[in-house]
Amino acid sequence: MPFTFLIVLRIYCIGLAFMFYARKMNVSGAGLLVGTFVYTFSHYVTLNATRHPFF
Repeated sequence: MPFTFLIVLRIYCIGLAFMFYARKMNVSGAGLLVGTFVYTFSHYVTLNATRHPFF
């Protein structure tokens, strides 16, 4: 259970960080939402978040 919570929390934080970065790059509206979901649930992020929950 704690590992699952850490994985979900880490993916949530990755999405927030990308959203703040995209806003800084003046992306707004639907592009911001789509870009955040595409990056957050890409294969690279999902694989590394589930493989190494502590890093």
